[in-house]
Amino acid sequence: MMLRSLRCYSASVVVVAVACGLLGCTRSDRGYVSGTVTLNDEPLADATVEFQPERGSPSYGETDSSGHYELAMSPEDSGAVVGNHTIRVSTFRIDAKEDGTREQIPERVPSEYNSESTLTRKVVAGRQTIDIKMSATVSE
Repeated sequence: MMLRSLRCYSASVVVVAVACGLLGCTRSDRGYVSGTVTLNDEPLADATVEFQPERGSPSYGETDSSGHYELAMSPEDSGAVVGNHTIRVSTFRIDAKEDGTREQIPERVPSEYNSESTLTRKVVAGRQTIDIKMSATVSE
């Protein structure tokens, strides 16, 4: 009888694991956020996107060549805390070169979208798209 119960339990665990894998089980305290970042209606590549919640750990994403990003709290932990977030976008970084020197990549994003950001969005549980559309005046 004990062996039969153990088999039923094991089979149940396998069924749940397979279902989660196929259906994409998500945590109810997380929002799985992706979207596109544009600056003056052009995709913004190579930018860091930060979602800072009112409480809890921030989430980050990197934009690809088409401006697409996906948020994660760490490399192993995707998603963002549910709730209101301040969003910051930045292109500033320092790249290490093979010869040991460093190259400073300048900031292309206006301060109202990064260091002085007033951009906010609400993250809800489940999957969602949050596109970030920014504009900047070009001085000549």
